[in-house]
Amino acid sequence: MWPILATAPSLGTPDLRWPDQLLLTIKQALQAYRDQTSWQVLMKNGMNKDFSWSASARGYGKVYERVRQSRGTPATSEKVLA
Repeated sequence: MWPILATAPSLGTPDLRWPDQLLLTIKQALQAYRDQTSWQVLMKNGMNKDFSWSASARGYGKVYERVRQSRGTPATSEKVLA
């Protein structure tokens, strides 16, 4: 796949840590669009991904719990989203 899309190639999300990569990313997106087979795969992968707030909250809850455990902090009385 395209090198700049390496962070999440199944979704085609670009890693734009450097502003000068924006033009390259746009060119790669246009190239991907021209390759309709790859474009269809990117679209389907994106549509199958759960972008809901619930999914995000579960992810943040897991991160919080890992950090809490690594610091040896006692669990709170509230349930952390799993």
